[in-house]
Amino acid sequence: MYKYGCYSKYNRGTMIQALIFDFDGLILDTELSSFQTWQQIYQEHDCDLPFEAWAACIGTSAHAFDPYTHLELLLGRPLQREEIVHRRRQRHVAIVEKQPLLPGVETYLREAKRCGLRIGLA
Repeated sequence: MYKYGCYSKYNRGTMIQALIFDFDGLILDTELSSFQTWQQIYQEHDCDLPFEAWAACIGTSAHAFDPYTHLELLLGRPLQREEIVHRRRQRHVAIVEKQPLLPGVETYLREAKRCGLRIGLA
């Protein structure tokens, strides 16, 4: 699209009609802020969250690494998960809201609009 210009409206049946952007990692980097907020939670409990442990869940399912269970194992006691979820989520959103869009996103959005393409967000 961007490199070659817009496709003809006559070819739309077989050409690209929409762009779907995957929010996480394409529009904004949410992995780093997620890790940072978990590190803060761990530090509040005098524990360390090694990046190697966290990295096990990047690009996989949430079941690859459960930071709550891991922290509970380190502490040897259960945590107030709902309270932690709420605090961590607030911190995470605050960090993400301050981030600029990743490079190229605005250009692709403008070009897609110029070409009359539909835009979706996943």
